[in-house]
Amino acid sequence: MRAANGSGTVACDRDDPDRLARFQHTQTTSSFLGAFQSGQASSIGLFYAVALPLLTLALIGGMPIWIAYGVWAASGVALTALGARILFSDPMTRLTAIGIGLIGIGSS
Repeated sequence: MRAANGSGTVACDRDDPDRLARFQHTQTTSSFLGAFQSGQASSIGLFYAVALPLLTLALIGGMPIWIAYGVWAASGVALTALGARILFSDPMTRLTAIGIGLIGIGSS
């Protein structure tokens, strides 16, 4: 596994769990800090500020938590795929489109 950083390329051996954990932590921290610097964190906060009250209303209305969590998780996957397509021009393969469609059917 390799990751580019400002000073070159850092190798990470999959067979060394400690080194792999440090590598993943560094990459996660870099991504997290990058989100704050680009203003993406405020949009994430906005989405949670809308989603959590709606989830609460669904649970108060009698929806079982296992259904609410399943819909929440599946919707997150579908919205992430769509967002990646729109924001980062990720490819929308036939399999991805079918998966998003099945999530929509299963959530309704």
